[in-house]
Amino acid sequence: MGTGHTNVPIGTLHIPQPDLFLAAIDRLYRDSDLGVLIEDAAGKVIYANQELHTLLRIPLDTGSVGLGMATDDYLQPALKWFTQPQDVADTMASARHGAISRVGDDIELVDHRYLERHYSPIFQDGRTQGYLWIYREITRRETDRREALEGRRQLAETNRTLFAANTNLNRANRLLEAVVHIQDLLISTGDETIVFNEILNVSLALTDSEFGFLAETQYNAEGDREVLVNRAISDIAWDQATAEVYAQRNITPMIFDSEESLFGYVQHTGQPLITTTPVAHPRASGLPTGHPPLSSFAGLPILVQDRVIGVLGLANSTHGFSQDLNEWMQPFLATCAAVLVNVRAMRERRVVMERLRVMSIRAEQASTAKNTFLSRMSHEVRTPLNGILGFAQLMAMRTENEVDRNDAQRIVLAGKHLLALFDDVIDLSAIEAGRITVRPQVIDLPTVMAGCAELARELQVERGSSLTFHLPDTAGLIYLDPLRLRQILLNLIANSLKYSHVGSHVNVTVTRGDGNRLIINVSDDGPGIPQEKWRDVFEPFWRHETTAASVSGRGLGLPVSRSIAEAMEGTLDLIESQPSRTVFQLNLPAVLASIEEDPSAQHRSATDAPLLGRVLYVEDMADNSDIVRATIALLHPHVDVVVARTGQQARQMWTEEQPDLVLLDLHLPDVDGFTLEKELRELNIPAVLLTADATAETQHRTEELPATRLLLKPISADVLDHVLHQHLVKG
Repeated sequence: MGTGHTNVPIGTLHIPQPDLFLAAIDRLYRDSDLGVLIEDAAGKVIYANQELHTLLRIPLDTGSVGLGMATDDYLQPALKWFTQPQDVADTMASARHGAISRVGDDIELVDHRYLERHYSPIFQDGRTQGYLWIYREITRRETDRREALEGRRQLAETNRTLFAANTNLNRANRLLEAVVHIQDLLISTGDETIVFNEILNVSLALTDSEFGFLAETQYNAEGDREVLVNRAISDIAWDQATAEVYAQRNITPMIFDSEESLFGYVQHTGQPLITTTPVAHPRASGLPTGHPPLSSFAGLPILVQDRVIGVLGLANSTHGFSQDLNEWMQPFLATCAAVLVNVRAMRERRVVMERLRVMSIRAEQASTAKNTFLSRMSHEVRTPLNGILGFAQLMAMRTENEVDRNDAQRIVLAGKHLLALFDDVIDLSAIEAGRITVRPQVIDLPTVMAGCAELARELQVERGSSLTFHLPDTAGLIYLDPLRLRQILLNLIANSLKYSHVGSHVNVTVTRGDGNRLIINVSDDGPGIPQEKWRDVFEPFWRHETTAASVSGRGLGLPVSRSIAEAMEGTLDLIESQPSRTVFQLNLPAVLASIEEDPSAQHRSATDAPLLGRVLYVEDMADNSDIVRATIALLHPHVDVVVARTGQQARQMWTEEQPDLVLLDLHLPDVDGFTLEKELRELNIPAVLLTADATAETQHRTEELPATRLLLKPISADVLDHVLHQHLVKG
């Protein structure tokens, strides 16, 4: 060969200095990323580098003894890593037999690696003397290629999806416009007939249908099953009789109640029914003579949570009905369902509103009737009580006989008890109406307490009990409603005296709380109230079962007192109750006042100089005027009292007599008392209103008047004396 070297065969190859050749090959491929395998023509391995072992996962011991082995045996441990091992072996066999002269293929391994394989025959002297196999890992490249292919596939899929979406966009836009239109129509009109007819018209336009109907499920007259009630239908009248039926469709809706029909199938299965042969359909019940022909039909259920609430029927579409019509129409059908639900709610709301209107009218009528009854009863009860108490007070004031005076005072006390009973009923009515009246003014707290003690004295003596008041040294003038305060305290004191044992001890303790609060505790040593009954004591008409039969009472005092306390921006609570001790606490806002603020201070601190002046009493009942005139004569003999029986007479007398004060009864035979009060205000003549009507409405009207006081009949001598001192001068 001209080299000076001896040709030594390597397998079937004759290469000069083969060791040098193999060393050169090894140097060439030792650090390469290529796996190299050289075999001779007989398929024996003559060279394999380390990278080949690494790529094909060939054990090292195989590599060290592999030279001279059959290539197939040498590669046997690597075949398990190929996903297609037989293809790899077949390719090598084909190359050895000359079936292929060159090969370049990719091999996938089970561990998700990819190898690129190249093959080339080795020629010597014009003949194939061996084969060169080169392997290279292409996992990254193959992964990138496959990801690129997947990306292109996904892009193609996206394009197809976009194309399909774009194809349906116009249909979807039409559907969306229809949905928005129906929703706007419902909001703008609220007229179900207009909305239902428009739903049908839009449905026909969307599906290119000739005619159709919209029906709602509703229970039949017997209430035992649901039927379809027409809400909108195309007018397809074909004769005079059907024309009359269709003309009345909005007045007398058509009812479809046959289950064995196209409509019935949709209603009872909740499934759509779409057919191009409606007349021949097994569910078809036939067409009446003269009915327009049916070439196609679509019955679509209107559902709410899988429950059929309506059916949309369409017929004779220009392009026929596709089987996906129900799916495509879902947004519109959902809108139809929402409309039906809203319409039903509107109907129910109208029914409820009508019921509420009727109930409100009846309640107003009942309230008016109650107020009228209470007003009349108040007048009817207080008017004779005014006479009884008035003449009894006069008897007590006039007589010098102690026995007669005591008898007269008993009449007064009995009348006051009856009056208190009636006042509780009136107060309860005022509380229910939210019109309880509170008139705060400057009061002397010790004086109020002394009055309570005096009023409770008879019951205290009767029960043989002690009643003690504990007031702080700072107690004096405060700003409160004296009548309401006295009403609450007397109720608490009376309860303590009545429900305690004979000879018990009742204490009224007054303290000042934080933030100008007045705290009054009324305690007794009675049997107590079980804790589970504490809330019950403030319920109207509740009385303790163990004492209800033996103790007089109405069960109204505590609930009325608590409501009055709340109206005064305070509280009334049962804070302690156990055997031998029960404590009720009244907590009220009470701003301290000075003596200059007390309108009654002048006559309390003045000398005994007599009152002077003229009083005009406008009263149509002689008994009432006689009592007032006689009481004033006894209290203040220098005060002149003139009486007017009518409103017209009063107008004349206040012009002629120039009174210093007008006592004005509200119920006169000819003129309303409030009208006269307004005239007196315009003339700057002081007026005090008198009435036997203790209802909240009358008191509320009085509160709206500036600087006008209302006195409820019967009027005690003390109250009348106080009023005179406020308005008349001393001589």
